Amino acid sequence: KAFGFQRAMDFAGAFVGVALLYILVKFVFPDLEDVIYNNSHGNPKALYPIFIIAVSSAVLGALFLLFTSDVGHKINKDDKVKIKPSLNIKKYNSNLRLFFVAQFIFTLGNSSNQFLLLKSTSIYGSLAGVLLMYMVFNMTTSSFSVLFGGVSDKIGRKSLLVCGYSLYALVYIAFGFMSESSSWMLWVFWPLYGLYYAMTEGVEKAFVAETAPENSKGTALGFYNMIVGIGLLPASLIAGFLFPFSNMAPFFFGGLMALTAVLIIGFFVREDRR
Repeated sequence: KAFGFQRAMDFAGAFVGVALLYILVKFVFPDLEDVIYNNSHGNPKALYPIFIIAVSSAVLGALFLLFTSDVGHKINKDDKVKIKPSLNIKKYNSNLRLFFVAQFIFTLGNSSNQFLLLKSTSIYGSLAGVLLMYMVFNMTTSSFSVLFGGVSDKIGRKSLLVCGYSLYALVYIAFGFMSESSSWMLWVFWPLYGLYYAMTEGVEKAFVAETAPENSKGTALGFYNMIVGIGLLPASLIAGFLFPFSNMAPFFFGGLMALTAVLIIGFFVREDRR
């Protein structure tokens, strides 16, 4: 539930950010539509104020860290000398290592959301409309993250992760099939995509923290983020390579990788609930 709350606040901020962007695009910088849909006549410098506002928000968020403290995690000076971080992944049990493998495979198909936005923008024909969809996506994730995090505390992490990755596969494959004639379906699948995030983002971290040894939870979460980070770059490179050949291919590839992760977690990863 705590991991879910953290993700809920993250996406709540994203919702407010996209809402602000919608207002700016609709009423303050209407020429941004020209930049997106008519590149030859649009002025790319019109995007500069948007980036300045975004960076200012990021700096403001970072400043709040100055007023936080590391409550509940006190280490004696003598203990600090004894503690040496171990990067040996063999100290984790087979369940956690298999989960890392599944995460890497899944992440290879989890290309940047920009590809979803690109597909949405190209078939919907309205930047403001796509921004509204993205607002609904963020609002959905923010609204349900705490709920699904709490549910995973009761029924376990594995079931929700299998459902979440299966939902991801459904959404991506559906995006692959969408065209201008079926663009109304975007209003259905963007919220479903938000549910996938709510069902998995916090729950993944909770699974890692719960499965890792007591004295190596932080390192295990570091391994998890490292594996995701290593997979994200080639994921977007693969999608970017496939997109010019077929704008369906990146989404089918993402769906296939998600289904592979579902099979690994569903059949080979056991959940040791303490």
